[in-house]
Parts: sequence; structure tokens; C-alpha cells
Amino acid sequence: MSIDKKLREYIALSPHVAEIISPLKDLGIIGFFYIRVFDNGEILDLTARPDWSEHYFRKLFESYYPPESMQDHIYIENGVNLWELNSDNPIWQDGKNNFGYGNGISFCENKPGYKELYSFYARADNSKINQFYLSNLDFLKKFKNYFVEKAAPLIKQAESNRFILPAAYQAIEKPAENKELSAMLSHLILEKDKNAPL
Repeated sequence: MSIDKKLREYIALSPHVAEIISPLKDLGIIGFFYIRVFDNGEILDLTARPDWSEHYFRKLFESYYPPESMQDHIYIENGVNLWELNSDNPIWQDGKNNFGYGNGISFCENKPGYKELYSFYARADNSKINQFYLSNLDFLKKFKNYFVEKAAPLIKQAESNRFILPAAYQAIEKPAENKELSAMLSHLILEKDKNAPL
């Protein structure tokens, strides 16, 4: 199947993704994407914003982005990535300069056979949202679970239409883990989850 046909099929799912995440708009979150990166180099990607997604994929398949930019995107390690800390990443810059999107947060969870990533983002001029993210990590994780449940038919459909990552992005060395920082973030997240109301 051609890249154009695959893109059209993914983009056709975007209104359904947008509907599922619509309650987040009142919080200032206008975008969301859900990605699975499989061990064999294939990916599936569901997005609420097809304009940026189509732009991103066309550049991805032209190998436009430097391979190291993927370390802050599809190759983040298990945990959390606040985009503001990597604001010079060409992928985030593209979203900001071409569509006015930015101020996002990404989560990564390792699953058997694939890595699950999900990201929330706002308008590029809404930097206050970053404080909301950090104060509500448990809520964002629970929302991902809600999304996976509600979007199960969409995920199943996307499963049969995976992209194969270009070779330039498959052999990327994973970023070295900062064990001290990881331990501190894990402690903060565990404390936050422990104190969260049930």
C-alpha cells in the first residue's frame, strides 16, 4: 500500500480521535497523539490533528528530520518528556512554526513487542499548561487508559495499516539514561500517585 493511501486512512480516523479527546479542550489541551513503535520498526499513529500529522509523516518519509530528533519523540525512554525541555527539537519547531502547536508532554511505556507513546499538547503560546501537566500526571495517565479503551476499534484498524519507519530512523542509538534524574522523576511520580484521590 502506498504512503499516500496509508496517510489517507490514518487521517480518516482523526475526527474520531478528536471526539474522544474533546473533554480536554476545556483544560487548554487541543492535541493528542497515540503511537505504538513496534520492535520490528513498524509504527501506528492516531492523532487528533491531521494537519500536523500529515505534514510530519511526509517529512519523515523524506528523512527530513535529523535522526537524533527522534530521541525526544518516538525513542524517548520509559517515562515522561516535557517538550519545553527539548524545545529546539525540529519536530516540535515544525508544529510550532507551521501550525501554532506546542507546549506538550509525552509519556512512554514499554509493552511486550512495542513501545507505547502518548502525547498531549496545547497552543504554542500557552506555556502555563506545563504546570498543569506536572501537577496532574496521574490524570493524564488515566486519560490515556480511557483513550485506549474508547479507541480500541480505531487502534485495531490502525494495527492493520502500520507504517514501516525509514531506515534512517530505525538504527538510532537510544539516549543514555540519566539514572539520577530518572530516579528523582520516578520518586516524584510515585509520590503524586500515592497522594492522588481514588
